[in-house]
Amino acid sequence: MSGIRHSLETHKHWFSLFLFFQIFLLVFKAVKWISKLPSLFISR
Repeated sequence: MSGIRHSLETHKHWFSLFLFFQIFLLVFKAVKWISKLPSLFISR
């Protein structure tokens, strides 16, 4: 039983890590997109 519980804890750890990575990627894309905006307005 303890082995199954341990694997569940590990999965939870990996899931939180994955979630953190996804959020980081989203923020990175948003920052890239926002940094592109001024140049778009200047070109018009």
